Amino acid sequence: PVDAAACAWPAFPQLKLEPRQWWPGAGGALPLRGVAVLLRADAPACMLLAPAAAMQALLAATAGARAFPEPVLGAHLAVCAAWAARVPVWQLVVAARRDDPQAAAREAFACLQALP
Repeated sequence: PVDAAACAWPAFPQLKLEPRQWWPGAGGALPLRGVAVLLRADAPACMLLAPAAAMQALLAATAGARAFPEPVLGAHLAVCAAWAARVPVWQLVVAARRDDPQAAAREAFACLQALP
């Protein structure tokens, strides 16, 4: 889970799992260094999105936003705007390689590792 302050909680309890199966992290929040929005295309690429495009990408990636009641949707829009202003949002293009998905994943990770 990720909170409104752009922090991830890797040790957040997964109630569907037994405690011994939870992530063995330190239990604290980790600030996000960036967000990757995934797309498929012919060739791998990675592009930093401008804040307006980043906000659109974050909103588009939100599952169920259309079902949010108005107060929740307003709060969600504010969080996306805040994130887009201070957290780098990258568009990560993964090559559509049905014959070799592992190679596509390696290429995508190589794009991420090349980021500053």
